Amino acid sequence: LTEEGKEIYQAGLTLLTALETFKSDVNALHQTIKGELNIGITDNLVTLPAMHVTNALAELSAPEHEVTLHIHMEPSDAVIRGVMDGHLHVGVVPAVNLPTSLETRHLYDEPSYLYCAAGHPLFAEHDDTLSVADIAQHAAISPRYPLPVEARQAHDALTLRASASDREGAAFLILTGRFIGFLPEHVAEQWVSAGKMRALHVATQHYRIPFVLVTRHDRRPNRVVDAFLGLI
Repeated sequence: LTEEGKEIYQAGLTLLTALETFKSDVNALHQTIKGELNIGITDNLVTLPAMHVTNALAELSAPEHEVTLHIHMEPSDAVIRGVMDGHLHVGVVPAVNLPTSLETRHLYDEPSYLYCAAGHPLFAEHDDTLSVADIAQHAAISPRYPLPVEARQAHDALTLRASASDREGAAFLILTGRFIGFLPEHVAEQWVSAGKMRALHVATQHYRIPFVLVTRHDRRPNRVVDAFLGLI
């Protein structure tokens, strides 16, 4: 952007924030909760057994309220940017590289395991006969998305021969039968139940990623957002 363009962009953000403030002030006049909730969520979380977000959205969209819900499924960095610039009221992201300007509320931990698919040489091997060294000889998938230190260390111990920009991409590669890779347990469950995937050496090949709800520290009071946070 030119310098003039940057000033116009910042002025536009100020205008949008002022508009949100106006909406919130007007909505506060009503007994019924009225307004909009813009929530950004990292993709592939809908199958997570912990339904805190889903249950809160269900309560907020009850007939006695007049709330319009807008869900944006985006990568975590896009969700964080949206919350910081005011485009999103709240976000659900992994607790990795979070700016200090955001307020966080822990939601749940997401367990991940190392998987291979039917047709892979390790699929028929029993965990008792496998060693970490055996596993490390096979081509694995490197993630190109933010992960905590523990998860990075688990990947560094593997022989990384492919990469994926998200968990769905990793699932695609695992299902070829040519690669092993980490997936969240709830994402892999559909293929495990169908006999198309299995977890490898579950005693050692696993990690957990904490997920948090993020809002801006300096956000103005908003009845819809406050109600949602209370329900969470």
